[in-house]
Amino acid sequence: MALWVEIIDTNSKLISNNYLPSNVIHKEVGDGRNVSFWHDIWCGSTSLASRYNRLYHLDINKFDMAANKWIDGNWHIFISQREDKWKCSLSSNGLFSVKTIREHLDRVMLPSLNVVTTWIKQIPRKVNVFWWRLRLDSLPLRWNLSTRGVELTNLECPVCNSGIERQNHLFFECEVANDSWRLIRVWMDIGMPRFASLVDLQAWLDGLQTNSDSIVRIKAIMITVLWVLWSFRNGVVFNDVVIRRSSIFDIVKMYSFRWLKNRGNIVSVKVQH
Repeated sequence: MALWVEIIDTNSKLISNNYLPSNVIHKEVGDGRNVSFWHDIWCGSTSLASRYNRLYHLDINKFDMAANKWIDGNWHIFISQREDKWKCSLSSNGLFSVKTIREHLDRVMLPSLNVVTTWIKQIPRKVNVFWWRLRLDSLPLRWNLSTRGVELTNLECPVCNSGIERQNHLFFECEVANDSWRLIRVWMDIGMPRFASLVDLQAWLDGLQTNSDSIVRIKAIMITVLWVLWSFRNGVVFNDVVIRRSSIFDIVKMYSFRWLKNRGNIVSVKVQH
């Protein structure tokens, strides 16, 4: 019994995190002829089947309308002698199975692989992997960890402590990120706008009007900015401050120069405004 209590509790958490579907539509009861007694939400905020689960499984006529249950001024539930079974609307046969739940959670929780992976030879392999994970939003940010069931006492950004540590906040909205991007815009002087999200950055990169070599180098610098911000964040979280806030911009320039020099020819970058 304790195992099923734990399963039901886990199910509630998954529903609250939108990993499992939940019926949020309810019916207003009139004569009860079109309202499912057990399955529709018509009495309270949840279905009677979920609130009185054991009684639901004992009822033979689980799909009766509410009107059919009301006989001579009393509610009637018809009991079967068959063995109780757990049901699951996600499975084809209607029966609960761990495999069915696991497959559904994998589809919902695991990152999509539809993102095209472009390997950039001008930056190290580990930075390419970081960029791939960033585009999948699979970095171990505090918000991401919490949505995957990891219990954390604090979801605030460890860098600025003024917002939830989500991807867009850490890399674009955080005051440290804002200051870094401002310096990068001045340094590159190519009409780079202010980005509010990774989607904005990717859209800008996709719309660049210049030669392909320059686009690759610009993209390498942008990813380097994100990588240094991530490295700085990790230093704060793990009390291993390798990068100082005041030196983020200088380190971006150093890494960019080093990687582009050692892994590709450095040329001037020009963009049509």
